[in-house]
Amino acid sequence: MPSSLLFVRLFPLCVALCVMIAYPSTGSTQSTQPAYRIPSSFPPSAKPPSKPLSKPPSTVHSASAQVPAIAQSTSRTYGIHVWLRDLGDDDWRIRKRGILEISQRGLAVVPALIECLGDQSELRRQSATAALYRIGKPAIPLLRKALESTNLSRQHHAAFAMGLLQVPEYRVISVLFHALRSPDEHVRKFAKGALFYLSPKARLPLEQALMEKTPATRALAAGVLQRCGYAAVPALRRALHDPVEEVRLAAIRSLAHLGPQARAAQPDLLQRLNDPSFRVRRATRTALRALSLRPPKHP
Repeated sequence: MPSSLLFVRLFPLCVALCVMIAYPSTGSTQSTQPAYRIPSSFPPSAKPPSKPLSKPPSTVHSASAQVPAIAQSTSRTYGIHVWLRDLGDDDWRIRKRGILEISQRGLAVVPALIECLGDQSELRRQSATAALYRIGKPAIPLLRKALESTNLSRQHHAAFAMGLLQVPEYRVISVLFHALRSPDEHVRKFAKGALFYLSPKARLPLEQALMEKTPATRALAAGVLQRCGYAAVPALRRALHDPVEEVRLAAIRSLAHLGPQARAAQPDLLQRLNDPSFRVRRATRTALRALSLRPPKHP
């Protein structure tokens, strides 16, 4: 065979061998072999485990369940303590946050809030009253017990909360009336506000208060009965004949406030025009004008 023909046949084989020697990475065996990256936590000589190490399922579950429960109970106790302290803070925003947070705990925090009603800080007492009002009806049984407390502050603020919740009970009315005569301006202000909310639903307890022996209580009841509307007119007519001047004055002013709704009281008001008290006679003429009735000329 001529040398030229042999060279032509062997030339492709020589080219392939040169390429394989120059570029060994392009081999088919290395390119098809899957690469495995060894984790950094294992030395190169060590073989990585086939399955990850783990604890038994029961142990893992119990440990993960205990830790959040302990943390949650600790944070709850710590939170209530801090929020009770915040009820007496000078910053109204902090007090508001404490009221909102602690009132969301419901019946569980009611005993602590009732204890705060007897606190020396007026801000804490007012904030605790607001929190009890937000809790609502679940707090009423414990508030009833607080009405019998020997601590006047706790007793008054419990009545304030029940008045705001519109609990129409005579005991609440009597405590609020007592609070209206307190020398403390804040106590009187809260008592008036509680009576304002309570009175539309407390007509019967207010009428019962008109029969109290204390003239001041009867006068207060006659003055608040105007909030009960037309249904209070019969009781106010009876109060016009009370032997105490202040009680008669309170009843006349309530009838004047009711206006034309109190026209049924005209005969009793006409009798008061001959009352021995000048103040009562003057208030009667004003009441008759408010009832759209023309009073007779004064003799």
